[in-house]
Amino acid sequence: MQIIDLLEKRERAIYQVYLRLQDSKRPLTLKELSQELDLSRSTLVRYVQSFCEQAEEEQLGLSFRIEGDFLLMERSPLLTKQDILSFLCRECVKYQILLYLFDKDEFSIQALSQTLLISEATLNRQLSSLNKCLRENQISIRSGRIKGSELQIRYFYFQLFWQTMSKAQMEKRTAYQEQLGNLPIFERFYETSFNPRQEQQLALWLTILQKRMRLRNLDFQELVQLMKPYAEHKFYKRLRKFALTIHQQYAISFHEGEIMCLFAFLFSQFLLKPEKLEQVLGFGGPIMQATSWAYQAIRTYFSWQLPMVEEGLYHLNQIFSQFYFFKAAVQTGMERWAVAEDQFKEEALRLLSEVHQKNYGQKRPLTALERAVFVPKLVSLYVYLSQVKPIRLRVGFVSSYHQVLAYPLLHQLRQSFERNRFASIEEYEEGATYDLIISDGFPLKDKQVYYLQGGLAYQDLQSLKAILEGLYQAKELEAEKISQQPTFTIERR
Repeated sequence: MQIIDLLEKRERAIYQVYLRLQDSKRPLTLKELSQELDLSRSTLVRYVQSFCEQAEEEQLGLSFRIEGDFLLMERSPLLTKQDILSFLCRECVKYQILLYLFDKDEFSIQALSQTLLISEATLNRQLSSLNKCLRENQISIRSGRIKGSELQIRYFYFQLFWQTMSKAQMEKRTAYQEQLGNLPIFERFYETSFNPRQEQQLALWLTILQKRMRLRNLDFQELVQLMKPYAEHKFYKRLRKFALTIHQQYAISFHEGEIMCLFAFLFSQFLLKPEKLEQVLGFGGPIMQATSWAYQAIRTYFSWQLPMVEEGLYHLNQIFSQFYFFKAAVQTGMERWAVAEDQFKEEALRLLSEVHQKNYGQKRPLTALERAVFVPKLVSLYVYLSQVKPIRLRVGFVSSYHQVLAYPLLHQLRQSFERNRFASIEEYEEGATYDLIISDGFPLKDKQVYYLQGGLAYQDLQSLKAILEGLYQAKELEAEKISQQPTFTIERR
C-alpha cells in the first residue's frame, strides 16, 4: 500500500508537491505542478495557502511560498518523515479507521460513523476504498472486523505506525513506555545492545503484540505453517521459554502464535548481531537454503571469487527472512535505496523469483508489491559488492609514546596496508575487537599482537604483509564454510 492512498485531496496534493520539490533539481512552476497533479492552478494555490497557515500555526517546520509563477519550499532540518506524515494523516478518514480498528475485536457502522463524525454512506464509501488499498497486503475489512493473517496485520500496523508516528508521539503512549522497560531484558538474553533505531522498532513491535494479543479469534494459521521448519528447534524453544516469562505479567489467554510473531520479527529486521542470526541459519529450513543458494548465485554472477563474509550473508539472510515471513508493506514514496542501478535490477529480480519459486515453493508469480519492496534491497547488495570488497581486516595500533611521536608510525602503517582496501588501521581502543594489534612495545595480553622494535623496518613490513594475508584467507575460508555448511549446532558460538 502507498501511504498517499490514505490521504484526503488536499493532503494528497501537498504530499505530492513535497515529494516533487524534494527531488527536483530546478525550481518548478505552479503550472507544471498543477498539470502533474491534475488540479487547477487556483485549487493548488488554495491548498498550499491553507496548508501553510495551519503548518505555521503548529510550527511544523515546512512551508511553501509563491514567487511569481514558481512554487518554492522551505523545510526545517529537524523535520522528519514521521512529522510530515503524521501531520497529513491525522485528519484523514481512512487513517482514522485503521487507528480505530487496531485494537478492536469488531465494530458497527453506526458506532464508527458517530466516532468519526461522518455519515454511514460516507463511511461505507471510505471502507470500500480502503479495502482496495489493503488488498495487496492480503488484509481486508469485512463483517465488522479486520481480517487476514495476524502476522501480516501486525506487520502492516508496524509499518504504518513507524511511518506516521514520531518518537515523541510513541513515547507518550503508556504501552510503549512499558515495552521500552523490557528492552534491557532482551539485550541480556541475546547478549547484544540495541541502537536507538532498533530500540524504537522493537518497542513498537512489542507494543503491537501486547495490544493485539488481547483480541479474540486471531488468525495464526498461515504463520503456524511458516514456522513448521523452526518450531521444534532448540533456539525457538529458548525464545518461547523467555517470552512466556515476560508474558506472565499479562493476565490474559495466550496463543503459541504470539511467540511465533516475536520470532519472525526478531530474526528479520536487522536487530540481532550476525553471530546470533548465524545460529538460526544453522537450523536449516527454507531461509537458510535461500541464503546459501543466493550466495552462490551472486558469486557466479560476478564471475570472480567473491569473498563475502558477515556483511553480505547477514544482509541476504535478513532480506530473505523478511521475504519469507512478511507480505504487508506501507510505502511512502520517500524510499531511497542507495542508487538506481539498472544493471543490477534484472539480476536481482531473477534471484528473488528463483528464491520465491524454488526455495519457498510458491507457484504464483511475484506480486508488484514484492517486487517494489525487495528488489531494491537486493540491488543495494549488488551495488555494495560491486564497489566494496566485503572482507576487511580490522587492525589496531597501540603506542606507549606521545601522539606526536606515535602518529607518524600510524600514518606509515596506513600508507603501507590500507591501499589494498582489505585492511583498516585504527588507533587501539580498549574493549574493541581486532583481527590483529600492532604495538611498538605497549604490553598487551592479546595473543594476536605484533610487536615492532623501534619503528617500521622492512622485515616488519614483510612479516605484517604475510600475517594479514593469512588472516584474510582465513576469513575468506570461514565465509565459504558459513555459506555452504548445511547445519551446525547451537553451541557453535
